[in-house]
Amino acid sequence: MGTLKSFSQKTGFGFIACPELHEVFGADVFVHVKQMGPFSSVLMPGTPVTFAVVIGKENKPQAYDVQPMDGLLAESTIHNVSESMVDMSQMSQMATFPGAFTGLGGFQDPFTGFGHTEIPPKTAPAAAKRKWEDVTAELGRFRGVVKSFNGAKGFGFIISEELQAHGYTQDVFLSQAHTPATAQAGSNVSFTAFLNERSQPQAKNVELI
Repeated sequence: MGTLKSFSQKTGFGFIACPELHEVFGADVFVHVKQMGPFSSVLMPGTPVTFAVVIGKENKPQAYDVQPMDGLLAESTIHNVSESMVDMSQMSQMATFPGAFTGLGGFQDPFTGFGHTEIPPKTAPAAAKRKWEDVTAELGRFRGVVKSFNGAKGFGFIISEELQAHGYTQDVFLSQAHTPATAQAGSNVSFTAFLNERSQPQAKNVELI
């Protein structure tokens, strides 16, 4: 895990700050736009991300399979991409060959009289229900303490002994979209935990207690 330190759409690359890897390699993690996939347009400097890493030619770390740590951001992006694919598919279906429908799965050329088999366009899979809306991804209601929260970056983490007792030992990711305005480090909160697309616990419906 790390934070996108810099990225330029013009050059197509940037760097991820990851203290653990910096301690080993003495450098930030290089990232290319191709490794951001559909998230390249929404990942901005300061965004917390998860990624896999390989070692480059100069023994420096390079990131791939980069995704936002915030499951809400990740899934809304994927949802929008899926909807765009469906729209393109529907447009493709409308752009069929002009002529008379033969009734045999094709169209007849009005000029030559020969039939043309209609090839069905590829359709995008139906967009999966977004995790924070999917009750099957919920782990339950828990209590915890806000470990840290950065209002400028829009995220933080919750420590929850109750959730840890269920086997989820990592801190719970906290998005600003689901955080009370007065919450801060040390605040006692209750929240609904769910597993995001990276199978990591994330909080929603956060309330101060």
